[in-house]
Amino acid sequence: MSDKEEVTTEEPKQKPKHSSFGRVGIFIIMLALIGFAGAFGYGYFELSKVNMSLARMVTDLKQQVTETQKNLTTLQESAANSPQPAMDVAAVEHKDLNRAYIIEAQSLTRLAANHLSVARDPSTAFVILNYAQEVLQRVPNPALDPLRQALATDVASLNSAQQVNVDQIYSQLTALSYQLDKLPLPPTPLQYNAEEDIRQKDYSAAPWWKMQWHKTMDALRKIVIVRYNGGNDMPLILPEQKIFLYQNLHSQLEVVMLGLLNRNDGIYYAGLARLRTWVEKYFKQDAPETRQALNEIQALLATNIVPPPVNLAATLQMFDQYLAQNDSQTHPAVTQ
Repeated sequence: MSDKEEVTTEEPKQKPKHSSFGRVGIFIIMLALIGFAGAFGYGYFELSKVNMSLARMVTDLKQQVTETQKNLTTLQESAANSPQPAMDVAAVEHKDLNRAYIIEAQSLTRLAANHLSVARDPSTAFVILNYAQEVLQRVPNPALDPLRQALATDVASLNSAQQVNVDQIYSQLTALSYQLDKLPLPPTPLQYNAEEDIRQKDYSAAPWWKMQWHKTMDALRKIVIVRYNGGNDMPLILPEQKIFLYQNLHSQLEVVMLGLLNRNDGIYYAGLARLRTWVEKYFKQDAPETRQALNEIQALLATNIVPPPVNLAATLQMFDQYLAQNDSQTHPAVTQ
């Protein structure tokens, strides 16, 4: 009975704790709602202030536009009443347009010079220089006749220079790439030299055992060939290793193509010479595929991929001198 009384006395003590926690939670929620309402009101107040300032700015801009339109109308009326200043403005604009044409022709000439010196592409430089000549013809000024003559001389020099057809040479290299896979290897990479039999010594006067020894060694030399290769000789390629040889040939041909596209004659000719050496060393020389490949390589070696350069420095200097002289005449120096 005493235990039951203790349980009943503890239960009423815990109930007030739950009710106090609920009141605190309601109080916190009310405070959060009040804070949110205050923040919302403050934000709405600031937004209304921004809207009012924007409205004032729009009103001011409308007034400025109206005043600007009035000023433009006044200027147009004054220009209509005085035609002489309008003619002067047109003359100044025409002079500026002629100067712009000259600067454009100068820029095109400099671009053509870059194609000649950097890209080594005379065909593109020829097209650009022709267009520069057409632009300069738009300026009817006799003082530009020396410049026109210089441009005409440069265009003629580029036209007379040997033009390189890169597409055609690249097509020849591509066809050579297919021919390399058809090159036949010799059936026996090492051949027995019959001249060694002629240079053999006469051992007829030697004892029988020595004579038998030399006959055995001569027979072994015909079966097993031992040959010394120096440091500058190319390594031996056996038939089972031919796949690596063909891969090296194609890699070297890709180097040649890269030299062609970059107009680098050193890489181009060195790669073709190395390719010719490999074909002459490793493949069967009397085969028609080998002879055809060697003829193609020799024709590519005889092709000039870099034509004689045309120097445009003198023409660019004439442009600089003309523009500098024109600027000095337009804006003379002030003397005190």
